[in-house]
Amino acid sequence: MLKAVKALVVVMSLLIVAGLGVLGYGLYHKAQSLGESGHAARQAPMPAPTPALPAREGSDPGTEGPRLPPAPLHRESQPPSGEGTSATAPLPRADDRPALPGQIAGTWGGLARAPAPFAPAAPPPPAEPAPPAEPAPPPAFGTLSLRQPPGTQLRAARVAGPTLVLELTGGPKGQGDRVVLVDLTHGTVLGTVLVTDTP
Repeated sequence: MLKAVKALVVVMSLLIVAGLGVLGYGLYHKAQSLGESGHAARQAPMPAPTPALPAREGSDPGTEGPRLPPAPLHRESQPPSGEGTSATAPLPRADDRPALPGQIAGTWGGLARAPAPFAPAAPPPPAEPAPPAEPAPPPAFGTLSLRQPPGTQLRAARVAGPTLVLELTGGPKGQGDRVVLVDLTHGTVLGTVLVTDTP
């Protein structure tokens, strides 16, 4: 068991040393490649500005476009040349160049965003519900004639909603008590309920 642990420690030590060696080799090559590209960039000459071409003989000066002066380059303060230094010149900005015909002068920061041509309109607010209308009074139907046999008497009358309930009694022999239902809205007799002892 102890021999296996010792062998495992030796193998792990070898793997760690090999990994550190590979890491150092990679860092060395990366530093060399960065140094070569930086040295090449320091030695690359800056392109000289090209002069404007003279007008051709026999050409109409009015047909050619306007000649613009070359855009000025703002050079930063340069350190004394030597090893490890480089001269940089920033690119001309949009503010430094005059605008050609048909172009917009200025930077994007000064331009306002135009409104959308077909912006969807906001939906109208929902209409408030109308207050409930009061129920109209029932139409007057005038006089209602209730045909009953002679000797009929009105025992009770009561109103239940739009219906008038009449309890009648008496009349010819064999005529029992009855209930008559009258519709007060239309002034019509809905029906009669007879109270008898026969089924």
